[in-house]
Amino acid sequence: MKHENILITGSSGFIGSHLTRSFQETANVYVAQRQGSHEDNWRNTAEQNLQYLDLDSLRKGTLETTTTGEEIPIFDCVYHLAAPSTLSAAEDENTLVDGGIAFTLNMISFCARYKAKKLVIAGSSHEYGDHGCKPLTETMALQPVHMYGAMKAATTTLSVVYAQQLNVPLHMARFFTVYGPADKPKNVIPSMIEATYTEVPLDLTPGEQIRDYIYIDDVIEGLHCLKNSTQSSGSVFNFGTGVGTRLLDVASILVQKEKVDPSLFRFDVRPYYDKEVMYMVSNTSKAKKHLKWSAKVSLEEGLHQTYQWYHQYYQEVFHAR
Repeated sequence: MKHENILITGSSGFIGSHLTRSFQETANVYVAQRQGSHEDNWRNTAEQNLQYLDLDSLRKGTLETTTTGEEIPIFDCVYHLAAPSTLSAAEDENTLVDGGIAFTLNMISFCARYKAKKLVIAGSSHEYGDHGCKPLTETMALQPVHMYGAMKAATTTLSVVYAQQLNVPLHMARFFTVYGPADKPKNVIPSMIEATYTEVPLDLTPGEQIRDYIYIDDVIEGLHCLKNSTQSSGSVFNFGTGVGTRLLDVASILVQKEKVDPSLFRFDVRPYYDKEVMYMVSNTSKAKKHLKWSAKVSLEEGLHQTYQWYHQYYQEVFHAR
């Protein structure tokens, strides 16, 4: 019997779609969606047994019932994963405020009004900015170098204070570079894998930037741990592996493990992004100590699983054309 009630915003996104599926056999899952819209079918988000809340009403703070007119339940956990993408954030500052900061504050008000037992908000490693070659800990100053990171940092600061004022139990999940099946197609790892399928070379930066790549299954396990955590409200947790890897080395793994043509990865053709942070690696000791959580999937295994999934996906997509 399903006892818990779970609400997920951003359920059609990469992390949200995986999180939604992880709860469907064990909880009553509610997702926020615009009236008349449909979940992204390409991510294979199962639609059976889901219940819906109107996304626009939720964002405005005017939600009264579910889309079928039922009462809003007491949620055991609300996962607020919806946020502007890095691309839209760079293009439109209004999206930062409305889709990022204001929406999040309205989610906290919603949780207070309907007495949610826990709220988990998605943060980002981009909040930290550039700290040189130091592993990033949750106590470090937030000094973002671009607008998306600034939006996330502002959201964290405001959310912790506002949730305290409204007595909403809150945890912040600060994601590092999450990858895996059904990632955004234009992100670097799916783009590299697409090049191996289409055999069209991909232009890349010099590839020396170091990132903390964490597989999606480990992130989902961590989000479940946050739901059950008894840590004090306002706690922030890094979700990474603690291991830094150059983009050049990601390509090397694909070449060696999947036997792909190295000429498909054309490094040093594109410049780095403006204000590119060259080292972004997590310190995960806090999550290990307080959540009893740590990443388990190696980069080699995670890339293999991702490679297999995308080749099956591209086979279906290109065949359909």
